[in-house]
Amino acid sequence: MKKAQTPPPSEIDLTEPIYDYMKYGNKKKSKALPQLKGKKRVSFKRIVEQVTFTDDWKMLTSESHLRTEEEQVGAPSRHTII
Repeated sequence: MKKAQTPPPSEIDLTEPIYDYMKYGNKKKSKALPQLKGKKRVSFKRIVEQVTFTDDWKMLTSESHLRTEEEQVGAPSRHTII
């Protein structure tokens, strides 16, 4: 069996530098102008949907608005812990 011969280092075309994958991230940096990353945004829904099932497996849905912390503190709790 013959081994595949590799050209000596002087004959290898090094127009593009060798990229070390262990040192850098997954993608090569592009030569284009760097773009600013968009700011991440978090949004919360203002309506809560509750789905319940009756004894005969009919689905009931109800929607209610989320209350602020002040509204929650001022209002009496509907749930009691036994």
